[in-house]
Amino acid sequence: MQTEERPPVRFAGLQMPVTQEIEKNKQIILDCLDWCKENKVNWLITPEGSLTGYFPNFDLVAKDGVTGIQSAATELVAKAQGLQIGLALGTLWVDIEHRGAIRKNQIRYYDPEGLFLGATNKQYIVGGMDSPSSSWDQVLADPPGTIKTHYCNGIRTTGMICNDFWGNGFRFNAPSLPMLASMNGVELILHSTNGDRGNDQDEIWMEWHDIHLRMMSLQYSIPIITVDSCCDKYGNRHDLPTSSPSGVVINGKWEVQMPRTGTQMFYWDF
Repeated sequence: MQTEERPPVRFAGLQMPVTQEIEKNKQIILDCLDWCKENKVNWLITPEGSLTGYFPNFDLVAKDGVTGIQSAATELVAKAQGLQIGLALGTLWVDIEHRGAIRKNQIRYYDPEGLFLGATNKQYIVGGMDSPSSSWDQVLADPPGTIKTHYCNGIRTTGMICNDFWGNGFRFNAPSLPMLASMNGVELILHSTNGDRGNDQDEIWMEWHDIHLRMMSLQYSIPIITVDSCCDKYGNRHDLPTSSPSGVVINGKWEVQMPRTGTQMFYWDF
């Protein structure tokens, strides 16, 4: 992806235990930013819900509520800015809109100067056929087939949150976001996920996630950097493998694939 006009951009991924405790989650990301600085990283991507945790009523459980979430995010962005690192932060969020306080599942983009570039909102939320009232996500989903792109040091990226990447395979006529990414000139997919695990279907889902990542990167010739949580959604079990590999896939091949357990950090130059 490097060109004569643009130097390589180093993206790092963080596989981490995403718990329901913001302070624990925040500290892991802060520590990773130090690692990123040591390894001359330009951008860091974190898993789905990596700051807040990924669970219903997150804003009611968080210490100091929405203000506490915003303060924690501000601390992360300030540190990243001081280190000149861009941040693609997977987190649940509350946007204040004309219709009120709206929960969303996002990847929030902050450039190395700390400027907020915008957010990707999850589209294919878990359960409830996109109805927040009966969904694990309990967030407002973007309309299916929405592609938002953000330039990260000159690379045109799009974020996909968990089911946004593979959930369309189970919904009639749901648009394929990897296909739409290829039609919109996307150069890199940032996949932030937090998959279910710890049940009797783990093996088949893990295999499907692996081959789906490989096939989409091959089919549409778009590199993918993907990161998952390495604990259950409650933050209790840290012995479980990730539901999908964390790493970098290019043209159907894993260029980087991390161990499926524990906190892992990696990078790749695009």
